[in-house]
Amino acid sequence: MAIIEINFNPSKREQQWFGGLMLLFFGLVGGLVYLFSESVSVTALLWTVGLVLCAVYYAVPPMQRVLYTGWMRAVQPIGWTVSHLLFGIVYYVVFTSTGLVLRLVGHDPLNRRMLPQAQTYWVERRAATRPSQYFRQF
Repeated sequence: MAIIEINFNPSKREQQWFGGLMLLFFGLVGGLVYLFSESVSVTALLWTVGLVLCAVYYAVPPMQRVLYTGWMRAVQPIGWTVSHLLFGIVYYVVFTSTGLVLRLVGHDPLNRRMLPQAQTYWVERRAATRPSQYFRQF
């Protein structure tokens, strides 16, 4: 099960957005390459590739679906890796640290603490007064 599924039948609107975003992507990547390495040749190459791909994308409509699905297949491993890294970071940084802090201060939100003096762990609940209340629990 993937977090993001590839849409193999994109709508015309999705295809139009993708063409513009592809041009923006190559423009930004070329700009970043120039900013950090000042390599004019690589920047010009990236911008040229972006312009050519965008021109072909809009000039030959049957190629839109092919370029869209090809690009999505090519970047799917990147998306898989980044999403799993983010989930791991959130789990270990946010949830684990929160749980450790709650344990250190002695907070027990599920009342799982064993009490030797307790005769039972049964929690008395008030019974519903009428059956319609079952549909409005809160």
